[in-house]
Amino acid sequence: MRVGPRIYKGMHARGVTSSYRDCRVSRGIAFPQVQAVKRGRDMSNTSNRNRAAALAISAFWLLAALPGHSAQAAIYTVTSTADNGVGSLRQAILDANLTVDADQIHFAIPGSGVKTISLLAQLPPITRSLTIDGFTQPGASANTLETFEGGLNAVLQIELVGTGGFYGLYIEAANGVILTVQGLNLHGFIACLLGAPIAGSSQIRSFGNYLCSNIQGNALAIGATTDYGISTNGTPSFIGGDLPSQRNL
Repeated sequence: MRVGPRIYKGMHARGVTSSYRDCRVSRGIAFPQVQAVKRGRDMSNTSNRNRAAALAISAFWLLAALPGHSAQAAIYTVTSTADNGVGSLRQAILDANLTVDADQIHFAIPGSGVKTISLLAQLPPITRSLTIDGFTQPGASANTLETFEGGLNAVLQIELVGTGGFYGLYIEAANGVILTVQGLNLHGFIACLLGAPIAGSSQIRSFGNYLCSNIQGNALAIGATTDYGISTNGTPSFIGGDLPSQRNL
């Protein structure tokens, strides 16, 4: 049974009321404070800067030469709505977990209209920094309306559905993993997005998603109950932001 609604700043409803519990909310990404340097103060001499640049270039090419490492983040493309196998979301996550880079998962599932990925079992945890971008599916578009204009006009094309007995997308590591999810409709999970149990440097970033609702965003999703939209656990999370495209439902 759904717990009473509690809506946080950064989460905007359009025709429905969604429940988001245990969510730490920040408007946009928090940047660390930068100390100003007075004019004339030399922070390092030229030779030190040149030496650091040379070392950085050497490290770049050394990393690129190592087996299983790439000098550039990879893009894994989902081309199937199947639960597993070649072209599936599950396989894309497994492949991304094998690299050290901050990779991306895009969608290019053939055919027009909404593509529903019905999961029969828990997806693997995200173990490396990763962006899963549903807006890359043909026909999808991000919201352009400001909060004061009311409503959302995003068009989502990727629907991720669970059976109600497991989590959606989640991280386990307290440190070193930034999971960015955008442009997806998720429902039918214990929690659509789940953070690590211990606080650290890992983060969850949710932008432009419809959580718990149907893909049109005008009613609660039918089928298996969604208990939580986002359960952060100990993980710092950024849910929504100042840009129209970052508004969640």
